[in-house]
Amino acid sequence: MMRQYQYRTVPGCCILACILLILPASALSEIYKWVDQKGRTHYGEKPPARTHSEQLHIKPSSSPPDGHVSQQEYKSRQRNLLRAYEEERLQREDNRLKAKQDKERRIRQCSAARDRQRMTAGRYRLYDYDKQGNRVYLDAQAIDRTRATADREVKRLCK
Repeated sequence: MMRQYQYRTVPGCCILACILLILPASALSEIYKWVDQKGRTHYGEKPPARTHSEQLHIKPSSSPPDGHVSQQEYKSRQRNLLRAYEEERLQREDNRLKAKQDKERRIRQCSAARDRQRMTAGRYRLYDYDKQGNRVYLDAQAIDRTRATADREVKRLCK
């Protein structure tokens, strides 16, 4: 027996729901009914070739699907649903943009940390500035601390 897999996505289902809410039943294409070799009944827009099928005539409903809501309320619900889908889409787009900006920021920070690491690794005479703006050369222990700090920064920022 062959397995049939159905892949459904939330955006795809949402779009389908919106289309079905917006389109009147009369605008939908023709619907056919047929029975396969195993005796199962199927419905669809196109029946398989060499299969006996009958076209169904579905009358459009003049009232909302649940029948208990006025046309105005139905339209209001429909607008609210579409607005919610639009807000969800905008939120996803905003999240993608923020993720892209964060990634670019991390890349810049990593690059700067690697530059500092390279600068401290090859030099034997490192210096810093004092309060008057004069160079103060670091001793061996200060150089080791500076190199260790640069290494930690690379590990932290370049994950």
